[in-house]
Order: sequence, then C-alpha cells, then structure tokens
Amino acid sequence: MYYCEEEKDVRYVDFIRDTNVYEAMPVPSNQTKNEGINTALAGTRRSYDIDVLLDDIKNFIKINRLRVGEYFKDFDPLRKGIIPENKFAGVISQMKIDLDDKQIELLRKRYLLPNDSSKVNYDKFLS
Repeated sequence: MYYCEEEKDVRYVDFIRDTNVYEAMPVPSNQTKNEGINTALAGTRRSYDIDVLLDDIKNFIKINRLRVGEYFKDFDPLRKGIIPENKFAGVISQMKIDLDDKQIELLRKRYLLPNDSSKVNYDKFLS
C-alpha cells in the first residue's frame, strides 16, 4: 500500500499523513501555549494539593513541549540529578511555570534530599 513498485521505495509522507502521528494536540480552551499554569487556570483557585499541582505541571510541560531536564542541567555541572534548593525556584521560573511561593515550597519539600536539606533531587521531579 505504501510501497511504490516503480520507484522501489516506501511512500513515507503518505504513511505519516495516514497515521496522524503529527496531529496537533488540542490545547484546552482555558490555556494557550506558553501561558503559565496559574495564568491558564485564571478563574479557578490555585492548587495546593501536591498531586494536582504535579498533574498541572506535567500537562503544561507537555503542551509547551518543554525539555525540562535541560533547564535543570544548567545548574548541575556534575550531572548527579541534584541542584541547590535555592536554584529550584529559578529553574521553575525559567520554564515560565507561574507558581506562587506556597506551590514552590510544596514542590521543594517533596524533592528535598532526606540527608541534605540544602539540595533538591530534580531527577525524581523529572520522573
């Protein structure tokens, strides 16, 4: 079906078009690309439930196709998956994820290293 006998080649363009792999992901009506999470949820209250907050962040990252690991690696020269806790909020801000202080504190507490409260395990955040 996608093999052209005359040219002895596969018609990849037709194949990809038929499989819809590049079909655009619908953006919720209350959120546009590059809009912060809390900006996108204007009119609703900010979530202080860590699980809901993490789901919102995952959706924002997916919609905006962010390469989150690259933001964190700028602050992790040894590539150990750990950054100083005071840099964590800055990385979140660089990604244009609009979180208030209480939300950032929830995230920071969730991913603090148990044996060193001055460092955040961003590797765990990424998974």
